[in-house]
Amino acid sequence: MKIFAVSVLLCLSALLCAAQEGKLENTKDMKFTTVPNLPTCVTAAAEEGDPGNGAAILLLKVKTGCDIPMHWHTTVEKLMMVSGLARLEMKDAKPQIMRPAAFAIAPSKHPHHFTCVSACQLYVVTTGAFDIHYVDAKGDEITPEQALKSGKKAGAHKKPAAKQGD
Repeated sequence: MKIFAVSVLLCLSALLCAAQEGKLENTKDMKFTTVPNLPTCVTAAAEEGDPGNGAAILLLKVKTGCDIPMHWHTTVEKLMMVSGLARLEMKDAKPQIMRPAAFAIAPSKHPHHFTCVSACQLYVVTTGAFDIHYVDAKGDEITPEQALKSGKKAGAHKKPAAKQGD
């Protein structure tokens, strides 16, 4: 019986994989837009899924000096740096520098702060609908308007030394 169940699962998996279509999309063909509740120096294109309703893969373009103040997301957020240089600070950890090919995971509801030091492109993978909750220095939730207005000004972080956080 176990062999039969495993066989059925393998067949179903093969059918599902065969039913999916491949996809190739170059950035020049993608439509980038601003994202609600993020600074306007961030634009995104959905590679897969609908970030407003569920899991998604997004490609973000972030301008030099763009600062996304301390915040958290309901779902897990995975970051994969494509180009540029960024500073990522997670609560209770020292800031790290993200370079091309860097990978980071922000657990659900774990505060983090992202600053693009040099024109950034990165993939963001969410495990559910995208949301963003900004927090103040005490960790209390604040509105996006408060965070983006009173947050650190773009480019407030000094350019990191080449070896910092590697």
